[in-house]
Amino acid sequence: GRLPLSEQPAAARLLDLSERLGWPLIADALSGARTLPGVIGHADWILQSKNVPPPARVLHFGGSLVSKRLGEWMSPCRAENFLQVRRFPERLDPWNQSPTLLRAGISDFLDSLQLQPQTGWRDAWIDANDAIAQILAEVLAAPALTEPSIARTVAGCASHSLLFLGNSMPVRDFNSCAESRSPAPIQILGNRGASGIDGNIATIAGISSGSGKPVTALVGDLTVLHDLNSLALLRGEPVSLVVVNNDGGGIFRFLPLGIDPVDRERFWETPHGMDFNHAAAQFGLEYHRPAGVPELAELLSQPPLRARLIECRTDRAANHALHLEISRRVASREWKWNR
Repeated sequence: GRLPLSEQPAAARLLDLSERLGWPLIADALSGARTLPGVIGHADWILQSKNVPPPARVLHFGGSLVSKRLGEWMSPCRAENFLQVRRFPERLDPWNQSPTLLRAGISDFLDSLQLQPQTGWRDAWIDANDAIAQILAEVLAAPALTEPSIARTVAGCASHSLLFLGNSMPVRDFNSCAESRSPAPIQILGNRGASGIDGNIATIAGISSGSGKPVTALVGDLTVLHDLNSLALLRGEPVSLVVVNNDGGGIFRFLPLGIDPVDRERFWETPHGMDFNHAAAQFGLEYHRPAGVPELAELLSQPPLRARLIECRTDRAANHALHLEISRRVASREWKWNR
């Protein structure tokens, strides 16, 4: 689950625990470990299959999860079968599981263990994860900008900076589609919680100013519009603000609203017809509009020297169709599970 920056480097030690227990290590987008080789990064896709057996026991480190599907899958585990290792005194219990809280940091917890190697179903999960990775590589091979490919490109170029993930689809696409190729945990932050998309740019400015480090941020167009004046706070900060502009709230295509498509577009998706080149000019930011993935990767290959807004245009309907195509290919696979 979500981890504070100070604890994210320790998440890499969980790979050894995973190997010893024979349990899969599923890494959330905001854990810092999501892009490490050996973690299960595509659990949200894997769990779309109906034949994944439920776990008998869960060891949950840190905070909340981006994937609702993952939370539902784990929800039958209760009490002593759902062990929650957290530095904080409050139990995290969105699924009414009454978890057993072990108040400790990752390193302290691991240092207290004495384990003999065991067999489990880790290898089966890794096989399924590798199969999903291959599907994503095939579907997203084209150089055109898509929302999953933008998230993958940001993930692949974030090792030289702190990474901030905006709410709605950016954090979800990073969570489900990023590749696992980083040699070390990525320092990563996000504003998950009741704030929604409000105040994200102000948060990004604060992260850069407070840390003294470059920041790469991936956010949506409505997130920028809700906090537009905070672009002024980015001046002088080494920030790459990657804005996915699909002209509205694309996440609402994925929700079962049960309303007329015209009403959904007008009242939920709220198309605005704007771009951000004039906003960047008004607030003194560099402006870039990459035509494809290679150009975006080139822009992000070096840490920024000053604030820049990188606008990536996508299409809501095409994005929804792309996710359905990935789901279709995933559904055509059958996984073999053993524990």
